[in-house]
Amino acid sequence: MRMSRTVGRFAPSPSGRMHLGNLWSCLLAWLSARSAGGRIVLRLEDLDPDRCRQEYCDQVMRDLEWLGLNWDNEPVYQSRRTQAYAQAFYELERQGLIYPCFCTRAERLAASAPHRSDRSRNGILSSPTTSTCSPALIPVTSPVTRTYSPSL
Repeated sequence: MRMSRTVGRFAPSPSGRMHLGNLWSCLLAWLSARSAGGRIVLRLEDLDPDRCRQEYCDQVMRDLEWLGLNWDNEPVYQSRRTQAYAQAFYELERQGLIYPCFCTRAERLAASAPHRSDRSRNGILSSPTTSTCSPALIPVTSPVTRTYSPSL
């Protein structure tokens, strides 16, 4: 039997024991992928070294196995993929698809809802270069990098 292209994933943050919401998310992803003949990826979001420990990763896997929620291939540990992320970041930068953003988190959240004044005459949202992301407007010591997204 040929596997479909459908891939489901469960990506818990192993910072403690799973809760019912984790299990519900996993079950939905598992049922959706398996019902389409697809596969499941277990991706462990272990990027916070102060909170995420291997013992929690092991416990997540034991709990899922006990529940019969299996996955295909080896679990993917995000902390072991930094080189792949660096390469993807480089490629986005090379293609000019990212820009520096000097906004604080609060300013980004405040600006996240589109407003009528954000739209040009053709109804398309303004670009990051015309928003509050200018280094001249926000005195932050170092920017974060964001991706350009096409307006819908």
